[in-house]
Amino acid sequence: MNTDLDAGFQDYNDEEHNAASYKSIMPHCGDDDESLGFNKSKSILDREDPYKRRRLNLVTSPERQDAFATMPKPETRGYAESMRKAALKREEQMTFKVIARKKKQEEEIKAAGNKWNRSWDDAKSSSDWDMPNLTHGIGRWDATPTPGRMDGYTGRKTSEVKVKNGTPQQRKTALRQLTDKDRAFGAGPLFNSILPLLMQPTLEDQERHLLVKVIDRVIYKLDDLVRPYVHKILVVIEPLLIDEDYYSRVEGTEIISNLSKAAGLATMIATMRPDIDNIDEYVRNTTARAFSFVTSALGIVIIEHGLNDENQKVRTITALSLVALAEAAAPYGIESFDSVLKPLWKGIRSHRGKVLAAFLKAIGFIIPLMDANYASYYTKEVMKFVLKVVKQCVSTQGVEADYIRTNILSEYFKNFWVRQMALDSRSSSRGRVPEVLGSILGALKAIVNVIGMTKMTPPIKDLLPHLTSILKNRHEKVQENYVDLVGRISDRGAEYVPAREWMRICFELLEMLKAHKKGIRRAAVNTFGYIAKAIGPQDVLATLLNNLKVQERQSRVCTTVAIAITAETCSPFTIYKW
Repeated sequence: MNTDLDAGFQDYNDEEHNAASYKSIMPHCGDDDESLGFNKSKSILDREDPYKRRRLNLVTSPERQDAFATMPKPETRGYAESMRKAALKREEQMTFKVIARKKKQEEEIKAAGNKWNRSWDDAKSSSDWDMPNLTHGIGRWDATPTPGRMDGYTGRKTSEVKVKNGTPQQRKTALRQLTDKDRAFGAGPLFNSILPLLMQPTLEDQERHLLVKVIDRVIYKLDDLVRPYVHKILVVIEPLLIDEDYYSRVEGTEIISNLSKAAGLATMIATMRPDIDNIDEYVRNTTARAFSFVTSALGIVIIEHGLNDENQKVRTITALSLVALAEAAAPYGIESFDSVLKPLWKGIRSHRGKVLAAFLKAIGFIIPLMDANYASYYTKEVMKFVLKVVKQCVSTQGVEADYIRTNILSEYFKNFWVRQMALDSRSSSRGRVPEVLGSILGALKAIVNVIGMTKMTPPIKDLLPHLTSILKNRHEKVQENYVDLVGRISDRGAEYVPAREWMRICFELLEMLKAHKKGIRRAAVNTFGYIAKAIGPQDVLATLLNNLKVQERQSRVCTTVAIAITAETCSPFTIYKW
């Protein structure tokens, strides 16, 4: 009897072991598609719309002639031939449109006729059985491979494949090899191998980034040797300018700027001119965008010598051209204007009349492109010269007082006084000088303590709304003094401020709960209690309860303390009733 029981238990244990073994080989995965192996495609083609996919239809043209070469290659294409090809393609497209339109009209006329007017032979349809038997020829897959028929991979091709698909260490080694031996490999073999890789439909973002990085380094090392291949590079790089990814657009901009500096303006214009009036709107769009970056990269270098020209009109026109370029490039591109800052700076000290006005205008448009520190310095220096010119003009004999009052005085106060005061006011509100702003708030707090709420000038109801914008300042001294001031007002003079203003301050005080300093958080929590005592706990509690959903633990803890202080201030009975 015991033997049968032991055998039964043994069978049961074997079945349980088998079931567990079957489950153990199955991977534990979630319900999402990614855990089952259906990962989201990272291909660039999958996230592009039909308009951007038209880049795959572009064909790289043959190599262009180098206008600066002594012996151009016979197989390359010149500027005149490129223009003829573009005109022929445009005429061919127009002919196809006319033929298609006529064919459509004929089909409409034929469809309008009676179907019974057709002969019996016209109605006869062909069948698959009427077709003759096809004899399949010998394909390239049926041929016996022989040694040496197919080209093997060279070191250059292997490096390009490693950059695209290799491990990080392999990519680093291959990139160094391509950069060091680019002149040995030659511009033609390099670009003819790299550019088709960028046109692959299965290309991913990371692979494109690495290949674009290779092109950027090769262009820098080859310099003027890239001139015959400018159009091929542009066909591949121009679609990056309209990509939805910001970093892809930046990469395309850098490549075109570096290509412009390496090939020169004449080569860029001769290469891109046939595509400006191309029949394809996609080509015209990308070419126009590329032209804008070519201009920003080379336009200043071309005209900067005009600032030192002997002719006064040339200097004036050059300065006004810089004004237009700076205005179009704002707020970026200060690196391109570095070479003209010194001539402009010397010019405003030596020129007079219209030339001085043009130079001052050019500096006035270039200063907004600078960083904050440099912009502040140059602005102060330029203002000195402007004020000096105004002072000299006003003190000159013959200048009438009425003219000064009507034409100069209003502009002077508008640009040098009113705007400066507005700038100081904005600096105080936004905390451009946080130490000063914190001291001002501390002084206001002391004045409120001494004078009291009833005798404040301006009144508390007018003062508090102007202080709300200071909450966005992240300086600890400003935050601490502001919270203390608001807490003092909410404790002693809450009835002078509307309830709607207190609720606006409550929403702004929630940001104070994220402060690093403990004293600021403690003062903000106590201020919630004062505000709840003034306007009632209902709205304040609704704001605090919604803030409990945030992810930051510190903010949730401070919110909980604020709720407790509100309950203590307004009594638990009131909170329970709400």
